[in-house]
Amino acid sequence: MARNNYLLYEKRKIFSKDIWMMVIVYNGIMINTNTRHSYDGIGILDYSLSRIIKKIHLYDDFIPREEYVSPDGREVVFYDIENLQFTYVNLVTEEKKFIHIYDEENILGKEFLWHNDILFINGYEGYGKLDLKNKYYKYIKEKDEKIFQMPQINIYNQISDEMKANYHNDYYKNDALVSVSERFMEVVTAKRYRIDAEGEIQGADIAKCQGKYLLAVLESNYGISILKTYNIPALQCTNMFCSITNSAMDRLLANDRRIIINDMDFLKSLKKGFFNEVPQKINDCILLSTGNYSRLDWKYIENEYGDKTSFELEENEIYLEYYIRKQNIKRKLQIARVAQRYYWQKLKRLFPNDKVCVVLSISLDGYQDVKLRFCKIRLGEFDKCIYSNIYQINLFMNEGIEVLTDVI
Repeated sequence: MARNNYLLYEKRKIFSKDIWMMVIVYNGIMINTNTRHSYDGIGILDYSLSRIIKKIHLYDDFIPREEYVSPDGREVVFYDIENLQFTYVNLVTEEKKFIHIYDEENILGKEFLWHNDILFINGYEGYGKLDLKNKYYKYIKEKDEKIFQMPQINIYNQISDEMKANYHNDYYKNDALVSVSERFMEVVTAKRYRIDAEGEIQGADIAKCQGKYLLAVLESNYGISILKTYNIPALQCTNMFCSITNSAMDRLLANDRRIIINDMDFLKSLKKGFFNEVPQKINDCILLSTGNYSRLDWKYIENEYGDKTSFELEENEIYLEYYIRKQNIKRKLQIARVAQRYYWQKLKRLFPNDKVCVVLSISLDGYQDVKLRFCKIRLGEFDKCIYSNIYQINLFMNEGIEVLTDVI
């Protein structure tokens, strides 16, 4: 592996007390908290690792076997086999629920699916079904491949020979492969990166945000816990744009993420009106030419929408169903993804000095409507919008979402 693929940490924090849990959540990095004699709850570090922004007390001797984080990173369930219970925590409101486990024989694993208020957790001979709303748990002794559709990844084609020669654990999350041995780890996104540890690697987590990955690594060295964070280019970054997709879109693209529409097929599949639309720039806003914006009250827009970015996302909606000639859902999605990339390139050609975002959405109801919307990326505004990161777009449970942006 080339030496320039060795990653250097961005932030580093040393703890005098034992840290054994570390998970990336919506507003920071969640770790366990300690009293003098016991582990008692959780704390959330900000991304700079400079301070704990929230502490939530749970109970003494809090040592869960696994933790399961919701798609938006705002809720977490802890699986505590020693105390025979699940502990639900809303990280925003600090609401807690304790759900007893009556079946201690069937041990649950790491793989899970969180859908609304139901949590499905993979087990050895079946799966657990946890109803958070009704505080009810049941283990179902049968395999259901429809629930746990894990990506088929040929790990040995991705990792180095040195990693193959060591005992290692492998994780696949957010389109990134993380392979961890005792003293070093490898992360495969656009490239394969290597990280050498100061001590023994205890755990790692990875999340995608604004065209980059945030990697958090927990190490232990002679009784001292060390937490480090790294920034890594995302898998789908090119020299032009970055792409993030929500869980619903990931399921639609589970079998094949490639785009296999050639230029001629693309031109034939869309009506001419789609290509005739030329966006315009008015008062630093990029807007569809079909709108009449000559007499806009910009003070009203700021009061109504909050900022120009939110206004653009509301106004710049392209209903692709009107332009795409009849196709089955798989073909329609392929054409829509090409159209999304075409439109991103069109915006960059018209406004080369601006960073832009183009959002593709497909409804998962019976209509399966496909839409594009776009905006200019402004610092201080875009990071607050609903399409700015993986946690926000995962809130769209009934829509497949793909977001294209400049590398920010």
